[in-house]
Amino acid sequence: DEEEEEGGEDSKTKLVEHLAIVSRNEGEDISSTSEDAYEAKPFLTECKISYEEVSPTQLVEYKFKESPRWYLGMSTRLYLEAFRKSKFKSWKELILTTTCQKTLKSLLGLGPITRLYDRFALPTPPELKGKFETVDDNGKIVHIPHCVAGLRVWEPDSKSYEAITPHLDGAPSSDAAVDAMWSSILDQLRQAHGSDVINKLIKEGQTRFAAQKSPGKETAAKA
Repeated sequence: DEEEEEGGEDSKTKLVEHLAIVSRNEGEDISSTSEDAYEAKPFLTECKISYEEVSPTQLVEYKFKESPRWYLGMSTRLYLEAFRKSKFKSWKELILTTTCQKTLKSLLGLGPITRLYDRFALPTPPELKGKFETVDDNGKIVHIPHCVAGLRVWEPDSKSYEAITPHLDGAPSSDAAVDAMWSSILDQLRQAHGSDVINKLIKEGQTRFAAQKSPGKETAAKA
């Protein structure tokens, strides 16, 4: 099948690879080989960002640093890349404005976030879910960003996977720029909460994630 991408006059027509469910028509003999004895229906799923029906082959696949396994995501490339534009800002707002120490401790333990995350479009597998959830001071579950280590999507034209960058729009790229951004955030937090409080939360947060390094950045939070 073919589908037009958004983009006005410059829009491109891309192939879409569909999956089908083949079932035998009611009343047909099981031994029948006639084409009329069977019916094929397209198998569709939903993009969790646009809520559109799509073929599973259009969904972006992702993996985490903890495992080489690839998971089937819940969004198409078009909407996931658009979604990626807002996630860095969302993370900065959360870490700088949260008043819950349990949430802040987890965020500080992870360190700087520069890669895509989303619990709906890119859900954490059950065996890791507990590491990226905490309960705030009001008893509400707070979901901690779990960054992906890689993204890819199937391209029917080339019959191969194409890698997609998970780097968040607006996030610094170089190690020096990430370190400078993180130091600035820590300075703001120390001014708001006190150096002793933040240093204590950093240490406790790092202990929580001691078994894993942050997928967003390979260095741990700096005291």
